[in-house]
Amino acid sequence: MADMGYGLSRDDIMRVAFQIVEKTKKPHPFANGAAGKSWLQDFLSRHKLSIRSPQPLSHARAQSVTDDVIKDFFEKLGGIFARLNLLSKPMQIYNIDETSINVVHKPGKVAADIKHKKVWSITSAERGKTHTVLTCVNASGQSIPPLMIFPRKRMKEDLKEGAIPGTMFRCSESGWINQQLFLEWFEFFIESIPPARPVLIIEDGHASHVSLDVIKLAKESNIHLLCLPSHSTHILQPVDVGVFKSLKAHFNKECRDFLHSNPGIKIRSENLASLLSLAWPKALTPMNVMKGFKQCGIFPLNPGVISDRLLAPSKVFSPEPSEISDCDKTPEIANISDFSDILSLPKVPSVSNKQKERKKKRKERKKKRKERKKKRKERKKKRKERKKKRKERKKKRKERKKRRKERKKRNDRIKKREKGKPKRRKRFKKNVSNLGKKKRERKQKLRGTRREKEKNDKDKKILNKRRRKRKEKKKERGKKN
Repeated sequence: MADMGYGLSRDDIMRVAFQIVEKTKKPHPFANGAAGKSWLQDFLSRHKLSIRSPQPLSHARAQSVTDDVIKDFFEKLGGIFARLNLLSKPMQIYNIDETSINVVHKPGKVAADIKHKKVWSITSAERGKTHTVLTCVNASGQSIPPLMIFPRKRMKEDLKEGAIPGTMFRCSESGWINQQLFLEWFEFFIESIPPARPVLIIEDGHASHVSLDVIKLAKESNIHLLCLPSHSTHILQPVDVGVFKSLKAHFNKECRDFLHSNPGIKIRSENLASLLSLAWPKALTPMNVMKGFKQCGIFPLNPGVISDRLLAPSKVFSPEPSEISDCDKTPEIANISDFSDILSLPKVPSVSNKQKERKKKRKERKKKRKERKKKRKERKKKRKERKKKRKERKKKRKERKKRRKERKKRNDRIKKREKGKPKRRKRFKKNVSNLGKKKRERKQKLRGTRREKEKNDKDKKILNKRRRKRKEKKKERGKKN
């Protein structure tokens, strides 16, 4: 339905869903003759659909572009390419078309408070006069400076300020192009393109583009004109498909920036050329232009790019005789037998059950959060314990080092003592077994006291030496200072 130009809105889908469920007598929580918004969201996600704002398509466009028309156009285009040898020469294939710009730009979306229903955006006026911009591009992604037409009788130099270099300026009472202006632009086109010939221009066949003077000039310059089928520019016009949407979006953005940076000042005709010069290089990039030719199937030549979806609206206006009666009738819900593809609503949970499920999920989430917190606390405790153990190990290591140092010092002292003394002769030990216990104890005590006295005397000497050295160092420092 949407491909044919008769898409269903949100309300239509919810209303049809309610009627189907009522007809099949399935349990449902719907009321007020329509399904709920939550069901609609689930339905769209289940079938991979989205709600979009469609572009307007007139009856003339929908009725004119058919399979036969498209086939005939591509047959002619292929014959021209073969005859002029342009299949590998994108520099010589051009497309021209006009678009309108206005002093009153289209405001974009802005951030606002939720409470306010209406939001305002300042524009230069309520209504503005149309200004025409003629664009010309080729299949290699290049573009020619535009033609700007102002709705006035005489040209002013102020209107040319900040324009794209090489822009052509003209005036007309309505602001639209006419045969005389197009003839002048065609002469400008011949001068501005490279000398390579032949050249093919694809255009929409507007009355202003077709005149005897233009045809004569084209023949003299070896330029060939090809008109698109009527009302087919939305499918076959490269500039419409790939450039104009981007150009208007960038132009509106530049207008918004101008108003924000110059509060209290309106956009006038004198500002349009400078604003267009800012938007032009952003929109008419080689990628956008080449993409437009490719999507239209013109270069590289590919009629298969035009899908059946683009031609679907024409089938509504050209049905077979047996289908005319069916198309005129509106389908009733009672005649629909298979609802499985549209709805999957067996065992629809009530509102209370949904709330219970949500509560359960919330509780489970809370439990998981608590468990995570506990785990984090346990990890912190373990880390602290590890730190304590490391500190204790360090202390023990330090104590061991101290002990080792003390042992070394003692050993060094003993060695020094032994070096200064003469070697003693070994004496034979007397048999002390017959002596009494008291004599043994006295001898042991005497030995112990002698050794202690010797140690103490030597320690005192060492300490005295250290003190003397410290005093000497202090004296030396004082003298230096």
